[in-house]
Amino acid sequence: MIGIILGILKVIGIVLLILLGLILLLLSAVLFAPVRYGLYADKEDKDIHADAKVFWLLGIIYGSVKYTGGKDYKISIRIFGIDLMKVQDFFKKRKTGKKPSFKNDSVVMQEIEEKPARILIEEKQDQKATEELESSVKKTRQEKEIVKEIVKGKVKEKVKEEQKTDFGKLFKKTWGKIKNAVTFIVHLPKRIKEKVLSLKKAVKKRIEKPREAIAFIKSEEFQGAYACAKAKIKALLKHILPRKVKGELAFGFEDPSITGQILGAAAMLYPIYGKSISLYPDFTGNRLEGYIKLKGHIRVCVILKLAWELYRDQNIKAMRKAYTRRNKNGR
Repeated sequence: MIGIILGILKVIGIVLLILLGLILLLLSAVLFAPVRYGLYADKEDKDIHADAKVFWLLGIIYGSVKYTGGKDYKISIRIFGIDLMKVQDFFKKRKTGKKPSFKNDSVVMQEIEEKPARILIEEKQDQKATEELESSVKKTRQEKEIVKEIVKGKVKEKVKEEQKTDFGKLFKKTWGKIKNAVTFIVHLPKRIKEKVLSLKKAVKKRIEKPREAIAFIKSEEFQGAYACAKAKIKALLKHILPRKVKGELAFGFEDPSITGQILGAAAMLYPIYGKSISLYPDFTGNRLEGYIKLKGHIRVCVILKLAWELYRDQNIKAMRKAYTRRNKNGR
C-alpha cells in the first residue's frame, strides 16, 4: 500500500517538475530570445515594392506584410508553419456556406396536391379579414365624430376661463419682472467686486505657475533625473533601431538648386547613416529611385533591465519626492 502511494507521489512530482521546467523554458524564451525584424523596399519608375518581416524563436512565430503597389498587399501570420489567415478564411466560408436540402418525390407530389386547397382557405380568410376591417373603420369614424364634439365643448369652456384669468396672469408676470430687475440692480456692485477679485486670483495663479515650473526644472533633482532618463532612452533606441542598414537612393528635381539643398541637408546627417546608404543626386530632372534593406532585433530582457534601472535610480526617486512635497505644500 505504501509502495503504491509512494509511486503515485513520484509520478505527481515528475509531472510537476516537467511543468515547472516548461514554464521556466517559456519565460527564458520570452526574456532572452530576440524578436527579429527586417524590411526591404525598392522603387523603380512608378513601381513600389515592400516586404516587412517579424519572427521569433527561429520562425516558430512569423509575421509578414507584402506590398506590390496600388492597393495590393498581403498579410501573413504563421505559428509552427500554419497560416492563421488561411485558417480564418476557411472558418468564415464554413459559417456562411448553406447546406442544400433534398426532398423525396412523394413529398413534392403531396405539396402540389395540397396547393389548391390552401389557396381556397387563404381566399376565405382574406374575405373575412376585409369584412372585419370595414366594420372596424365605420366604428372608428363614429367614435371620432363623438370625440370631436366633446372636445369642441371643452375648448369653448377653457377659452372663457382663460379670458377671465388673463389680466391676473399679466399683472403677476410684470410684477415679477420688476422685482427681479430691482434685485439685480441692488446686487450689481457686489457681483462686480466678486468678479474683479476672482480675476485677480486667476491672474496671480497664471503668473506663479510658470515661475514654479521654471524653478522645478532648474532644481538639482530634475536635472539629475533628466540626465538619467536621457541616457536610458538613448540606450533603448540603440537597442531597438536596426543594426544593419544598406541602401541606395537616386533623387532629383526640376530645379537643380532644390536638389543641391537636399544634398547639403543629407550631408549634415552623414554621421547618422554613414556608409550604409549611398546617395546619387540627379541635376537633370525629376527622379526618385532606389532601395533600402534593414535588419534588427529586440530583446525583452534588455527593455525590462533599462526600465528597472530607471525606476530604481536615486535622481528619479529624489525628483518624485520633491514633486510630491511641492504638491503637499500647496504650490
